[in-house]
Amino acid sequence: MVARLSEPCGAPARLGEPCHLTLPQHPHHPQPTEHGVPQTKTAPPEPPPPPTIAAQTPDETKALTTAIARGETRAFGVLYARWFDHAYATARRLTGRDEAFCLDVVQEAMLKAATRIPILAHEAALSAWLCKV
Repeated sequence: MVARLSEPCGAPARLGEPCHLTLPQHPHHPQPTEHGVPQTKTAPPEPPPPPTIAAQTPDETKALTTAIARGETRAFGVLYARWFDHAYATARRLTGRDEAFCLDVVQEAMLKAATRIPILAHEAALSAWLCKV
């Protein structure tokens, strides 16, 4: 996943001074504490059940995968928003590992989706391909 800055910085931060850049927050990423260190939990929570995904028509799935294969970033954003929670829940269920590990798994899968996705005609084929990568 590529982090995007919410506002440009006018000047580089000097050593010892905080940078005034802010990154978008994600519900699965730990939030920093006042000391800048993310809070960690003693035991990982149970993985949530895979969320239901709004059904796509074959034409929508084919158009989406075709656009991603052509390198259209907006189309990839749609795929990411639509499938992230499902991919995360699947990674938790299949690996049984902690949140950080599963976020890495999802990131790798999304990178592969952005660079190697084939043109798929059906949502079931897209779901199967994402689980395979």
